[in-house]
Amino acid sequence: MNKAKRLYSNIHIRNTMYTVTDVGVMANALLLLVHIPLHITGHRPKPTDLPIGLLALIHLVILLINGFIASDIFIPRGGGGRWDDLTCKLLIYLYRLMRDFSICATFLLSVLQAITLSPRSSCLAEFKHKSSCYNLCFLLFLWVIYSSFSSHLFISIAATPNWTSDNFMYVTESCSFIPMTFFLRHSLSTLLTFREFSFIGIMALSNGYIVALLCRHKGQSQRLHSTSLSPVSSP
Repeated sequence: MNKAKRLYSNIHIRNTMYTVTDVGVMANALLLLVHIPLHITGHRPKPTDLPIGLLALIHLVILLINGFIASDIFIPRGGGGRWDDLTCKLLIYLYRLMRDFSICATFLLSVLQAITLSPRSSCLAEFKHKSSCYNLCFLLFLWVIYSSFSSHLFISIAATPNWTSDNFMYVTESCSFIPMTFFLRHSLSTLLTFREFSFIGIMALSNGYIVALLCRHKGQSQRLHSTSLSPVSSP
């Protein structure tokens, strides 16, 4: 009975994951198709068009890799159908690289939105007229710096051996993490925590700045509207 419940639960989770993946693939493919003509037809794109189009492409690749990895989690293959060491390294590391690229593109999009909405008197106004090539170069540089913290995955991921051990942390049926030393594990955790908090902190500041600008603009609009309706002429 417990085995039947576990099997039903796995099938339910698998179907849900594949359904969400299919919807995500279609949505990101549609968003990508909307942004491609903006660059082909020679239309001058807005600064935020590049990161939005890249996010759609990145998420499309992530969902495809995620579906491939999910097949190794939910579909039993047996000993002869497992992935080899190189396949595990490439798939898991590529998934992590695309995830890092997504975070960097989201970071750039948040900063560009804050720059676009900033007033002319702001110190951010001088960055408004930067070209898309400049933004792309900055994004690639940001991605290289951000992904350098994840380079250990290419070494620590390996094919799961035939014998079982409590020291291995299983990622999928075919892949697992090689155990690391206490010092290396905590050093990597500290670096990754610092990286995540730095990026999330800057994105939070950008979004807070956008909210403050919109609230100020709303207040100014309300004052102008109330003045225009007042019977007393404005000085």
